[in-house]
Amino acid sequence: MSFPIHPSAICTSDDSIRQNYCWRKNNISWGSKLSFLFHTGLLADIKITVFDNRSTKSFEAHQLLLIISSEVFEEMLLKRDENGFIRPILELKIPETNPVIFGLFLKFLYCKSLETENMPKVLEVIRLAKRFLIYDCEEYCIEFIKKEVNHTNCFDIYYFAQSYDLEVLLNMCTKKIQTEVKDILSEKNFGMLGVNNILTILEQRVLDVRETDLFLLVKKWLEFKEVKEGKEWRRNAQKDVLKNFCFLNMTPHEFIDGPGSAGFLTEREFNGILSAIARDRLFPFPEGFKTTCREVIGELNLMTACFKGKTPFEYTIFTVTNCAVFLTVDHDLNITGVQFFCRVGKDGEKYKESVVMRLMDCENNESFYWKIMEEAKFIGFVESSKKFNINFKQPMSLAHGKRYSLTIQMNDPYPYPTVDLLDVSMKSNGVTFYFSQYPKLSSLLPICTIQFQFV
Repeated sequence: MSFPIHPSAICTSDDSIRQNYCWRKNNISWGSKLSFLFHTGLLADIKITVFDNRSTKSFEAHQLLLIISSEVFEEMLLKRDENGFIRPILELKIPETNPVIFGLFLKFLYCKSLETENMPKVLEVIRLAKRFLIYDCEEYCIEFIKKEVNHTNCFDIYYFAQSYDLEVLLNMCTKKIQTEVKDILSEKNFGMLGVNNILTILEQRVLDVRETDLFLLVKKWLEFKEVKEGKEWRRNAQKDVLKNFCFLNMTPHEFIDGPGSAGFLTEREFNGILSAIARDRLFPFPEGFKTTCREVIGELNLMTACFKGKTPFEYTIFTVTNCAVFLTVDHDLNITGVQFFCRVGKDGEKYKESVVMRLMDCENNESFYWKIMEEAKFIGFVESSKKFNINFKQPMSLAHGKRYSLTIQMNDPYPYPTVDLLDVSMKSNGVTFYFSQYPKLSSLLPICTIQFQFV
């Protein structure tokens, strides 16, 4: 049917066109009716011509739907003349817009779905959603992208989220960078990392890597890129990244053996930083270098941590009610939360979980003197055979050599994957965790990781 379609067309005697008007009967829901109108152009009353410097395309649309979808479209379509009258618009021209992306965007207005799983295209649809203030389209795209974020695309999404003030995506990418920094800086990814990516990593206040290891990883990246880019590029890149390390996180020996022996620093810079680390104040701190420390994310992962000299650890299915262990660490640190296993059950089956977790100071041998440091609760719906987190309201400080207890109370007895922490020591990120028997309670705990930060 040619454009534009006038409502009088329904009076035609043409059988094929008459059959078209069974669409109301054949498309019962409102959504299916709109989908039919989009795909057929039936009753369309405006042509939208979209173009950029490469291509041009026209789309048939319905002004009413555009107006109720977007105040921007309303302003474009309901312009008044000098006499205050609204003049009908039969064609709307939208420049500097990719026709393919606009086609996806327009279909969303009708069908509330996108016919693409291409990440760059979805990001471009968000640009249009922002431009025309289509909030549900923006949310739809964000939900799609959240499922696709990984350490190979997180920088592109991070910069995009910064530009368009997408806090949810920005936070997700930030966490991805912070927690997967070692994977991001693996040699297989060196070729796709630029200086801006390295600077983004070094801007992070928290990273899941010690500063000494971070320096060595970036040093390897510089050496890799120098082969292709040349020595002049290496010198400039090295200058850009060097001042963004938190050298004050290092011990004097770590600094001397790492950055100090790499030949990156001048004698003045080396002496000033080492003096600050040693706190002898013999030399001034070099200008422009970071004077702050970086928090290091830690995670005791029971699947990968060294357990009695073996890894990985094997879990036991056990019906859990109340369980507990004593806990001692050999470094001062802050525990931020614990990741739990969900109940054993059918994959995807949802149920309501209820758990209470307590951290206690048990330094005294007499239980009368034990003190609850923090009690954290989790009540909510989760999926069987998956995982959920319980975080403390604030990081809980553990002093090395001091005894604490971690107790867990499940609302109902159900089978969970558990780890037996009776007389077990595990090491992660240079920290050794010692677990021992808590009186009268099972040492089988339904946990998979303990998150911590170095002090």
